[in-house]
Amino acid sequence: MQAGFTDPVEGFVALVRGGHSEMTVLAIIAGADLGCIVAHHLLRLLIVIAGAPLVARLLGVKKLET
Repeated sequence: MQAGFTDPVEGFVALVRGGHSEMTVLAIIAGADLGCIVAHHLLRLLIVIAGAPLVARLLGVKKLET
């Protein structure tokens, strides 16, 4: 049963936490669309890198003094 734009295996591998290299190998073994998997993981990485400072600012987290 397909509920969205991707195959269930691709959706699982795209959204599971893990390293990029491990998920790429898993996608190759599972026969999933490698471009879809890599794009999802890179997008997630960019969202976390760009979003973490914004969330910290909204929550009022102070910088540590060195």
